[in-house]
Amino acid sequence: MNEKTEGIVLKQSDYKDNDYLLSVITPGYGLISLVARGAKKNSSKNSYACSPLTLADFLFDDHYPSTLHALHSATVTDTYKNIREDLLKVAAANVMLDMTGLILKETEGDAEIGPATYQLLKACLSYLNVSVHVNIALGIFLSNMLEIMGISPQVDGCCVCGNPKIVGISISDGGFVCADCKSDSIIYSVETLRKFRLLNKAKPINFTVLETYEPYEFPIIAILYQYLKEYGDINLTSWTFLSDLVIHK
Repeated sequence: MNEKTEGIVLKQSDYKDNDYLLSVITPGYGLISLVARGAKKNSSKNSYACSPLTLADFLFDDHYPSTLHALHSATVTDTYKNIREDLLKVAAANVMLDMTGLILKETEGDAEIGPATYQLLKACLSYLNVSVHVNIALGIFLSNMLEIMGISPQVDGCCVCGNPKIVGISISDGGFVCADCKSDSIIYSVETLRKFRLLNKAKPINFTVLETYEPYEFPIIAILYQYLKEYGDINLTSWTFLSDLVIHK
C-alpha cells in the first residue's frame, strides 16, 4: 500500500549494488527504513533526497510487518544548505541526527517519543540553518531530548534538599546542588547556573529569547550531554568529533 510522509534522512547506508538503505524519521510513522532502489545511479530521480540531513516528502510502499519499505519517489523540501557549508554546524547537526536515530531505536513502539522528537529535530535544524548561534540550537535540542526521555536535571533548587540557594551542578545527584549538599560537585558561577537553567526551561519557540543571554559557552552544552550519557546510556562518536572541533577551533 502506498503511503506518503514528510521525513528527515538520518542515515544513508549501501544496500546492494545500486541501492541505498535510508533511515528516516517521520512525524507519524516514527523511524522507518526505506530501500531506495537504483539511487546510486546518476540517472536516479531519488538520489538527491537520499543524503543525510535532507528534509523531503517520501512516497513509499508500506510492507508491514516488514521493517523495510520500498521508496517510490521523494521530493526534497530542504537540504539545509547553510549548515552544510559550515563544519561546526555540520558537526552539531550530526550529533542531533545520531542521537535521534539511537533514541528512537531504543524506544521503538513509544507512540509519543517519535512525533515529539521529529518536531524537535525539525525545529532545531531549521534554526541552525539560519542562525549563527550553534550552541543555542544544540543546547535546546539536548535539553528537550532529556525532557522527552524523562531524565531532565532538577533546576528548581537543590535536587538533594530543595534549598533555592544553589552553587553547583551534580550529574550523579541529578541537578542543582546547594553549598551544604555539593560534596564533590562542580561549582559554577551564578551566570553559568542561570544559563543552564534557562536552557532546561526553553522550548524551540524560545530561540530568539535565549539569544539575548549569549554567549552560551560549549561547556554548558557539554553538561547536558553528560546527563544524556549518564542517564540515557548514550555515547556518540559524533559528539567526540564536535568536542575536538570546538577545542581546536
